[in-house]
Amino acid sequence: MEVGSQNNTFLNDTANTSFPSRNSLGFNATVLLSEDTDKFAQVFHDIILDFHTICLDGGHFADVVERFCETASNGVLIFNKLSENGNKGGKRIARIKQSLQMERNLFDLILKLHKAEIIAELDDENDDTLLKKIFKKNVHFRKLITVLHWSEEVAFTDPTGFSQLINELNEAGNGHPFVDSVKNRQFAHMDSSFLGNLSDSDWESMERMKKFCFSLLRCGRLQILDELLNKVGLSSLKVFVEVRKALSNPELSTLDFEQENYGFTEARMHFKNMANHLLNLPDEMITPIDQCIWATLGGNLSTLLAHAENVEDIFWSYLNCSVESILDAEVIKAKHVTNLDLLTNLENGEDMRSMENVFRTFFNHIDEPYYKLVCYFAGGLFEKAVDLMYETSVGHELDVDPNRIRLYTHCILLIQNGKYEYNRAKADAVIRGYTKVLTELGLYSTVPYYLSRLDGEEADKEMVKFLYDGEEADKEMVKFLYALDRPDERIIVLNVAGEIDTFDVGKLCIKTFEKAKEENSLDEGEVTAEAVAKLQDIWKFLLFFPEKTSIDALVECNNILRKLFVRDRLGEAMELLSISDQNLVVLSEGHLRKLIADNPDDNNIESLVRYVQDQQREYNSYILYLEIMDKFTVWQGKFTTQLPRQPEKMSDTEYARLDAITKNDYERRMKNAQEKLSAHKKSVEEYKNSVISQIHELIEQTSTWMVCCVSETDVQDKEAYKKRKQEIIKVHERYLFYTLTMLIRIYQDTCQDEEAVQVGDLLMNSRYDLHTQLSKENLRKLLKDISKSGHVLSINGE
Repeated sequence: MEVGSQNNTFLNDTANTSFPSRNSLGFNATVLLSEDTDKFAQVFHDIILDFHTICLDGGHFADVVERFCETASNGVLIFNKLSENGNKGGKRIARIKQSLQMERNLFDLILKLHKAEIIAELDDENDDTLLKKIFKKNVHFRKLITVLHWSEEVAFTDPTGFSQLINELNEAGNGHPFVDSVKNRQFAHMDSSFLGNLSDSDWESMERMKKFCFSLLRCGRLQILDELLNKVGLSSLKVFVEVRKALSNPELSTLDFEQENYGFTEARMHFKNMANHLLNLPDEMITPIDQCIWATLGGNLSTLLAHAENVEDIFWSYLNCSVESILDAEVIKAKHVTNLDLLTNLENGEDMRSMENVFRTFFNHIDEPYYKLVCYFAGGLFEKAVDLMYETSVGHELDVDPNRIRLYTHCILLIQNGKYEYNRAKADAVIRGYTKVLTELGLYSTVPYYLSRLDGEEADKEMVKFLYDGEEADKEMVKFLYALDRPDERIIVLNVAGEIDTFDVGKLCIKTFEKAKEENSLDEGEVTAEAVAKLQDIWKFLLFFPEKTSIDALVECNNILRKLFVRDRLGEAMELLSISDQNLVVLSEGHLRKLIADNPDDNNIESLVRYVQDQQREYNSYILYLEIMDKFTVWQGKFTTQLPRQPEKMSDTEYARLDAITKNDYERRMKNAQEKLSAHKKSVEEYKNSVISQIHELIEQTSTWMVCCVSETDVQDKEAYKKRKQEIIKVHERYLFYTLTMLIRIYQDTCQDEEAVQVGDLLMNSRYDLHTQLSKENLRKLLKDISKSGHVLSINGE
């Protein structure tokens, strides 16, 4: 006889859950062989990833729930193996394993309830038994008996209390325990102890055997019990098995008068009536285990509760007695029973025939949210279930248990699949709490899916928060997604989000940068280096998907550059430009062409073209100025650097005295020194000419260089347009002044005073009208500098 064998019926066949070995999921068999504590964390990590994978894969409701159950079950098996059945890992590992057991059991219950509803909706031509009719038509009976069978499965898998002897079941079948009775050819039965037919040793064996029997009743293992009774010579107890089978074998409740079992259900009620009479015997005449067996078969709640010491057995006691009471009521109705004793018993159990009453009374015995959640799911009370999950996780100030909130989140996802009423805000809060846990664990790529299940705009809002700064995650524990040393994580997360219909990655990147602008404004007051660095960092998001955001990248780059130029913070401006290894003008041009192709009938496309072209000109203006400034700085450094030291030149007399080798060495040193000097002067000259050339290039385009050329009608945000125009005017005037100052400085430092004076002519040249583009103060400064060269020329008589 194998412990795992069982009798499957139309009811408990749907309730049984098998846990096959996994192949494609994240668990790796190698963790079973490791003794490293880190493996516990790795398994926990893999479990989370597996749940995420199941969510992404989707599928039919039953398939998803079954895979949830399978994942949790395998987690329990692996934690058992790693902890050597609890001998390693301590309380923390024990809590994780217990949480996984709860997950496994709850998902198993959800699956059973789902399948029970499917069975109830099936058309069955052979629907000629009372059990089938009740199961289909009485929702209270259907749900309660489903939960009852589930409770028995849980007791068999994780035995405790009433079921604790299951682990020793093999011992019960080893040999015949009633040796003396067999020798005396005295048949053992329940009354043998009262008749004096048993020795003390056999009496103890009988009691222990009855405890095994009760454990099997508690676990719903009726076929195993039947086989065990045959093997140990307690055939008289087999009537108990038949009585109990009425809850799972429809044939025992046939409505066909001609069938042999037609009268079984009524006879069963008389048996139960007798069982309840026996329970009234004095305690010295009936042992506790006899009381438990008779109370189970008779549906006597008070007796079972008197012996139940844990919440699992208390719950089972309520379920057992409720199911028995409903079945009795239906038998009396269907068979028109008139027996006064049976009718009296029926009236006494009326409160037990309502699922709501059963659960409400059961709640008086517990404070554990898990069993309340079980009852809410069984009763379809999803609003209460969500409220409970919220209140026992993120709804209080205590630390959130990662195991519990994982279970809650996936339960909420299952609830979302149905059209049920529940508090969406509380459900979203639980999901957000789970994403916080995922962030703290560094599992960034799993976050987008769960955020996508938030309500409406909340999904985008929370995704932007996550991309921006991981919300409120512990900075000491986790390096957030935005950190500079995790650039690849951003791409991974956004690619994952892009595969989810809820999200548009382009919009996410844009909204993320909008958040950065809100929290790191450069508009007014003192701007910190941290704010600039944050903007530079988040601006990278606009480069990830150039086909979607390169125009925004160009515009926002200009916005930052403009504000940095206004503050003369050109070092940070150059840092920003160094981020992108591609030219933003080229990228935005490609994006613009795509928009034109995709929207041929859009009346606003021409305005967009003009707007983008204006942004491109502004961007090129910054590039040109920074190139000039950079080259000017290099030239200035080279120009002011001390010339390469020249070897002391010998007189002809000294040179004539040298031997041939010394002469060659001297000539070589003189030549090298001259070449270095020439190279230095050439480099200085080249940089000077390059700077001058680019300055003249800038002057040639002053009508469009750092100028807002687009019309207000081409822009939607009028306020932003006005602000931009004002800032550009300020930048244009200031940096035109700086550019002309550099030109004058070059000429004066290189003693080209005549060219410096000609800059004055350039200022007044009507072709450029540079004097009209400068403030009076800056124009006065330029003319003052130019006058210095004029003074030099006058002194030299030139």
